[in-house]
Amino acid sequence: MKSRMLLCAGFALALIVGSVALYAADDATNATPTHVTRGGGRLVKPWSDLKDLTSEQTDKLKEIHAKYLAEMSEIRAKEKEECMAVLTDDQKKELADERKAKPATAPSDSTK
Repeated sequence: MKSRMLLCAGFALALIVGSVALYAADDATNATPTHVTRGGGRLVKPWSDLKDLTSEQTDKLKEIHAKYLAEMSEIRAKEKEECMAVLTDDQKKELADERKAKPATAPSDSTK
């Protein structure tokens, strides 16, 4: 009985750790383009894996990606603005202090 409980607890712990790792990896993958192509633009996976894209297709995919990156940035800025409006001045100060104390591990959001 004890071994079964330990096995279940170990499995649950592994599931939690694995979920956190996958979530963190997914954020990192979505935040950073994975492949640079000609012209300095970025073509991200899965599109960058295709070997037979024409230059027109590549340019269009880059354009689409850039468009949605800009829209997502705007949405993040609005979300942050609305969330900050809910907080008290002390809570805002606490967040600012935490940001200063932690080294940046992800690309910084310029919408402060």
